[in-house]
Amino acid sequence: MNRPSVPRFLLFAYVWLMVGFATGTVVLLGPTRWVTEAFDAPGAERAAMLVVILSFIGGSFLLALYFTRVLILRHPSRPVRGLVVVAVTGSAMLALWGWRNPVVYSAVAGVEGGGERMVTESGSQFLFGPYPDRERLQQLKEEGVTAVVSLQHPAVVPFEPEGIAREKEWTKELGIRFVHAPMLPWVSDNERSLETIRELVRSADGGTYYVHCGLGRDRVSVVQRVIERMGGRVASDGATEDALTWADREAEGLGDLERGPPIELEEGVWVVPYPNKHEMFGHMLGGQVEHVLLLLDDADPVQAEWLASARELLTQFDVPHTVRSLDGGDGAAASEIARTARRLPRPLTVIVPFTGTGRESAIAGTFRSAWVGERGRAAQAAEAAS
Repeated sequence: MNRPSVPRFLLFAYVWLMVGFATGTVVLLGPTRWVTEAFDAPGAERAAMLVVILSFIGGSFLLALYFTRVLILRHPSRPVRGLVVVAVTGSAMLALWGWRNPVVYSAVAGVEGGGERMVTESGSQFLFGPYPDRERLQQLKEEGVTAVVSLQHPAVVPFEPEGIAREKEWTKELGIRFVHAPMLPWVSDNERSLETIRELVRSADGGTYYVHCGLGRDRVSVVQRVIERMGGRVASDGATEDALTWADREAEGLGDLERGPPIELEEGVWVVPYPNKHEMFGHMLGGQVEHVLLLLDDADPVQAEWLASARELLTQFDVPHTVRSLDGGDGAAASEIARTARRLPRPLTVIVPFTGTGRESAIAGTFRSAWVGERGRAAQAAEAAS
């Protein structure tokens, strides 16, 4: 007589839940972080994340199916069958324990607690890191933190609601202000919570805030960008560091960018290859430039992704920018663009696909030649006028 199908289905559902929770934790600690660090363009990042998510769903399903059908229902040894159930349950419980103690997972993910500090124009300071336990909160208070900003969301069950409740108790005991700005990663625009952050930046109370989510990574990064956009600057060892310009980078001998070297055309005017996110945040989005000229071709699939990403970031950080398309061999068009670019505000950054040598850098070379020619003609016109 066959066993009823409902118990089998429930058994499979249970095993898939356990396996999914354990393997999902591994995915969040590894592939998710690698994807966000590896891709510059939002479209490519979303596509890669979709592949990761679909692979996780399919992989956990097949693994649970194998455990259920082969090792639990059909294996001849009863101890082995029982051991498999215990193993999948234990792996999920271990993952759950880790999420209830995020400090552990933040160490695994390589996230330092409170290592970066940002200072606003009003003097308020923001530190960033993972979920703090009571010992860490005590340490933060001794370091001068006056308030904790939690980005954890009660909808992220089962661990974040409990973490929020524990932290409220600890901060009350220690006399630290608790600010709740719940955010859902990858789901919502979180505008209401981001407005709470903006109010803290505008408050000019001179306080020191510790901002955290669970691992101190995705949601924290969003808040960092918001504060940067409002004029926040990175500070180290108590001293505020000014954002590096392209000239500062050259003076410090930091070398080429990912896609080639930056090229100085004249004071305040630089041609740079399309920068990755780190390069863009480090040299363009902190108030270093007055205008950006994008010489990228949206007909090229790769450059179209770069253009979309650049437009999104430049708009988000209120950096004026202009888009023009240029063929590497079109000297006449390059001259017209250079003539227009000379009237743009400075410091001016001109973004091309690549710089250096080779056919990929033809646009950079063509524009550079056109700029030099236009500079000579402008000098001649000024001499004639005098």
